Amino acid sequence: MIGRSAAGSSAALSPRAADMLDVVPDSFGPKLLMKPGGVASTRASAGSIRLVASTDIALVMLTPQPQRSIALASDRWKRIAAPAGHVELIPAGADLQAAWAVSKSNIFFAMDAGRLADLAAGEFDRGAFEWIPGPGAGPDEQAHLLARMIDMELLATHRPVSALAMDSLLTLLGLHLLRTHSSLADTGSRALSARGGLSPHLLRRVEEHMAAHLAEEVGLAELAALCGVSAGHFLRSFRQSTGETPHRCLMRMRLERAIELIGSTRLPVHEIASLTGFSSHSHLTSTMSRMMGRTPRQVDRPAHAARGPSGSDRL
Repeated sequence: MIGRSAAGSSAALSPRAADMLDVVPDSFGPKLLMKPGGVASTRASAGSIRLVASTDIALVMLTPQPQRSIALASDRWKRIAAPAGHVELIPAGADLQAAWAVSKSNIFFAMDAGRLADLAAGEFDRGAFEWIPGPGAGPDEQAHLLARMIDMELLATHRPVSALAMDSLLTLLGLHLLRTHSSLADTGSRALSARGGLSPHLLRRVEEHMAAHLAEEVGLAELAALCGVSAGHFLRSFRQSTGETPHRCLMRMRLERAIELIGSTRLPVHEIASLTGFSSHSHLTSTMSRMMGRTPRQVDRPAHAARGPSGSDRL
């Protein structure tokens, strides 16, 4: 699981964000490079680490660390009782020393400077900001929730990581950190005050783009660019317009197309899965069962559909 990838997800990634993932030992857990930055799900027994941040880093604790010691940009150590949901921000250029006395689990997010600047400009109409570094006060429940969802996506073994889902989660986490742990915390987000979702024209453009690229990984940034808005603004506006996330919409469209092909062609199901963006027959089956309550076997097939060795439909 080390070094997991999502097709088409690492283009234009900051080399500094990629380099920071190399600082995290491979034994700690899976890593992934995305446009918003590099992310790792780390699990380790009691130990310590030292690093110099070449890009901004956020640590979100998935489990409590009751005896955590840190020294940030200093030789002075501070001992804290870090609850689950505890957030630590390490600005680019800062030296971090950390030690923990019990087994720990957290999300390590090396943030891409360009994507952060785009978020700050798109959401707050300003590109410059400063982090409020070090440990936050108490647990950050929203950061904890997003970190748990990122962790679940990274650890999934029965399917590949969804580039669109992970891109969306990392964008939301970056936006949340800007709103709550930076100098922009007291600045009103212009996107928050915006009313209404996407216009019918823009929504149709996005849906047509998804439909034309069902078999490919579709990135959040490219969908937002179709609408001329930031990634964060697009996520919010799309959900307001459709009642679902872009990832869920894409999965629904893939399933609808797969059902159409199963019911109207003689193609074997594993080929239909590939044509509609699923990694395998089993990936299609499990997703269809979860989202639609049925399986490919329960979809009526045309006469003389492709048959397996036993003479049964290849379902």
